[in-house]
Amino acid sequence: MSSLKAVLFDLDGVILDSMWAHVASWQAVFGRRGLTVSAQFIYENEGALGRDVVEGLFRSAGRRLGTGQLAVLFEEQISLYLDRFVARVKPYPDALDTVAGLKGQGLELALVTSSRRPVVRAGLPAELADQFDVIVTADMVSRFKPDPEPYLKGLEELGVEASSGVAVENAPAGIASAHGAGLEVLALTTTLGPEHLRRARRVFADLADLALHLKI
Repeated sequence: MSSLKAVLFDLDGVILDSMWAHVASWQAVFGRRGLTVSAQFIYENEGALGRDVVEGLFRSAGRRLGTGQLAVLFEEQISLYLDRFVARVKPYPDALDTVAGLKGQGLELALVTSSRRPVVRAGLPAELADQFDVIVTADMVSRFKPDPEPYLKGLEELGVEASSGVAVENAPAGIASAHGAGLEVLALTTTLGPEHLRRARRVFADLADLALHLKI
């Protein structure tokens, strides 16, 4: 990867060990409405719990999602995440060393996440946030993963071509989004097994394993 100029990271499940908290808060939101949703389903649909997926969950339970209810669900999930869980969310052990190592090599770095900016601010330590040249949150785009818009926005903000960048992801929707933007993808098995990450160019156990590959 001698032509590599930029690395674009997902946040939850890649930089932050936070997916367990998102899963717990989503399960609580659905449970309040009488829906039992498995943790596996939420992990598999990370970053892609949009209208189609959520409406499908309600339909499978013989229910309809009323007008405006999706926005209510998202606000409730964010509130639960921030109130109950974010204080226990931590970066993965090798996150800072990996990101700082890439920065030290002169690479441009972006964070491309389906989380909203208040969620990112609450969970991402300043010393990590400061390593990124660009942070793209859900507030900055109109279409979310698996649509390519988030990664296209990251590339645009960095001012680099997709051919000189790589994305680091942990879920199918993120991989699809990065591919749609023209990026190669390196995936981590931090939340899902390799069978869910087959579209990635290579799969690694964690950030430490990835750092060895990138020779940080």
